[in-house]
Amino acid sequence: MTAQAQTIPLTPPGAATHFFARLVVAATLPLILFGGSVTSLDAGMAVDGWLKVQSSQGERLLWLYPLEDWFRNIGQFVEHSHRMVGTLVGLFAIGAVLSAFIEGASVAARRATLIALIAVCVQGAVGGFRVLENSESLAFLHGALGQAVFGAIVAAAVISSPRWMNAEPTRSAEALGLRRTASNAVTSVFLMIVAGAWLRHTDEPVALAVHLMVLLYTAASVFALVHKLRKATSGAHAEWFSVCGKRIVQLFGLQVVLGIFAFAAVFLWYGPSATGVHDSILPTLHVLGGALLLGQCVASRLWVGKLLQQGEAA
Repeated sequence: MTAQAQTIPLTPPGAATHFFARLVVAATLPLILFGGSVTSLDAGMAVDGWLKVQSSQGERLLWLYPLEDWFRNIGQFVEHSHRMVGTLVGLFAIGAVLSAFIEGASVAARRATLIALIAVCVQGAVGGFRVLENSESLAFLHGALGQAVFGAIVAAAVISSPRWMNAEPTRSAEALGLRRTASNAVTSVFLMIVAGAWLRHTDEPVALAVHLMVLLYTAASVFALVHKLRKATSGAHAEWFSVCGKRIVQLFGLQVVLGIFAFAAVFLWYGPSATGVHDSILPTLHVLGGALLLGQCVASRLWVGKLLQQGEAA
């Protein structure tokens, strides 16, 4: 009986934490889509109020907003859906933190999930004050900060994964340079996203010029990282670095294509103010593409730091 019981695999510490962390990532993707749609459709004030909102039935708590108002028009639908999905992200983030401390996850996992939860709460507060103040500046901050929050959420999912906990680092003479290149790629992608948020919220020609200039710098940074990841494929973690590099190239290419179509949609086809889902989908997908690219660069930077230590290979 004892021998048989010993053969039953136990759930590794941190498994529930990683499950919740992945749920946070999964729920954040539609949150970004709804948030991008809010900006594209200029629906930021479609639902008046924050925790308490105005409806056809009077003042209601956010979570008791009447269905007939929720689905009344496209603006109210995307704005209230954005808030409700944000609530779901917050609940999953709380679940990740609680499970990390209850089940005895690693110190790094507990710290990462806690940082992610704090970031989600700050982002939600900025979004709420944006509505209460009817502030375009806070709308821009909410859009740009949201991408940084997604990076923190991805980091929590990576650090809480079983693969991370079981990974064994190796020594490499290129470790320090690769870390710097990966950090530079993360920074440049985020700057490109901030410039894009500036453009989306102002439609100013100077914002477009800055966005394009940062795009060129980002392209150089990203491909420098991919080049170094490919050079690092001679070591013990060759396959994993190769996968990271391929994902970055694919996501960057997709983001450029989406950016071209988004530019055409906003400046050539429909104009800056979208009137329906059909003319808001391309700019919104471009926002999501930026988040995915940033998330992959953040994950790559974390794995480089985890798997490689500076020094000559044995």
